[in-house]
Amino acid sequence: HAHFQAGIKGFLPLENEINNIKKEIILKSDELTLYAIRQYMRNCFLLETRDKNSAIAIFSKLYGLLELKEGDKEPMMNILTWYENNIWYSVVFPREKQRPNCFFAEGEDNILISPASVDLGGVFITPLEKDFKKIKEKDVEDILKEICISDEKMQLIIDKLKM
Repeated sequence: HAHFQAGIKGFLPLENEINNIKKEIILKSDELTLYAIRQYMRNCFLLETRDKNSAIAIFSKLYGLLELKEGDKEPMMNILTWYENNIWYSVVFPREKQRPNCFFAEGEDNILISPASVDLGGVFITPLEKDFKKIKEKDVEDILKEICISDEKMQLIIDKLKM
């Protein structure tokens, strides 16, 4: 299933930081570059292109390599896309799980948060004021690490993309 959202360009920190984030080139052609981003508190892939057909081909390959969990019809992921200077930027965040453990925790350990694209783009939304007041950088880091794929799974996908 898909949820589509639109936002104001430049609102997400990821958009503003994308050129300064450490990236590893996975695939490169005249039309497209696919990068792995591993040192941004969450593992993800960045696709930069001027050509729609190249983007579709590489995204299809990446999509086919993502884990399909039992009972799901599609791999879990979030995607952020924007257009700037004739280049399409698409960031694919493969997911390990939909919600972090703190979402289900009882008492003080509970943080009602179910991260989606905006959160993965750098703006954490907490629907409850109590969580806004108590959430710390370490909580955000732990939540992102928990819901996004592990370094090991990221490497497996990269290795298959390079074949």
